[in-house]
Amino acid sequence: MPQNSSALPSEYGSVYNIRILASSEAPVARGASANSRDVYYNTVVGKQAITHINQDGYSMNLIYRDPYYSGMLAQNATLAVKFAQAQAITQDTSIRNVLCTRSGN
Repeated sequence: MPQNSSALPSEYGSVYNIRILASSEAPVARGASANSRDVYYNTVVGKQAITHINQDGYSMNLIYRDPYYSGMLAQNATLAVKFAQAQAITQDTSIRNVLCTRSGN
């Protein structure tokens, strides 16, 4: 079971060696099942299938420009964060797409 220190940013939780990931981009096929119910596409990820890598040698930068530099009326400030990170697939055989539907209304 993943510990808090090894959890992915999108990780919702885990059950045994399966990680549950949350995504706003997961597709839903409306009315696509045999009884016209919605079909949900769920990515099932094994414990060691993916990882999050913080890049060494690159630190986080906080970027702030006060409103004076954004234009003559000084109405817009800039606040941003820049950092280097990556996600990697470490074992693609542990990633599956599971389709499911709801059984009731």
